[in-house]
Amino acid sequence: MKLKSKIDENFPWYALCSNFLDLVISSLENMIEKGQSYIHEMSFKEWKKTLKEMLDGFKIAKKIDNSEVYMDEISKKDRDSINKSFDLFKKHFWNLWD
Repeated sequence: MKLKSKIDENFPWYALCSNFLDLVISSLENMIEKGQSYIHEMSFKEWKKTLKEMLDGFKIAKKIDNSEVYMDEISKKDRDSINKSFDLFKKHFWNLWD
């Protein structure tokens, strides 16, 4: 009798980084396209630029996750973009609604 592993039962949790990136990328694209969410500490134009900065870094991270490139193959600029995306995501987490 073969026991079913927890990984098989909970695959979305096993691939959390992939699922996180898919969700965040599609959500940010939607917010940028439809103009959803808004932070009052900056203009709408600045907010849209901030969302785009987050999106750009997460898209680079997704390429790594998809094994299109490896972490040691990306430039310092791309690593900095990924880090900035996570920093902005953390800073503006509670403003990412709708």
